Amino acid sequence: MSSKTTSLFVVKITDNEDDTCTVDFQYDEDFKKWFLESQGLKRWSPSRFEKVVRLAIEEYATARGKSVFLENAVLDPEEEN
Repeated sequence: MSSKTTSLFVVKITDNEDDTCTVDFQYDEDFKKWFLESQGLKRWSPSRFEKVVRLAIEEYATARGKSVFLENAVLDPEEEN
C-alpha cells in the first residue's frame, strides 16, 4: 500500500475591520485529486470544500473545549490558485 502526501496550507489569515477574518488556503494538485475522489466529485465544488473545512474546524475546536463561529464563512481556495 503506497501513501501519497497531499498538501493543504493556510497561507494567510487576515483580520477584517468587522471583527471577522479571511483565511487564504493553498493546495497542491494531489490534494485536489484526493478531495474530489474522497467526496465523489467530478469537478471542484467550493460549497463542498467549505462544508468539509467548516466541519473539520468545528470538530477540532469542540474536541479542545473551544467554540467557533463560522456562519457565513467563505473558504474557497480556488481564489488563491
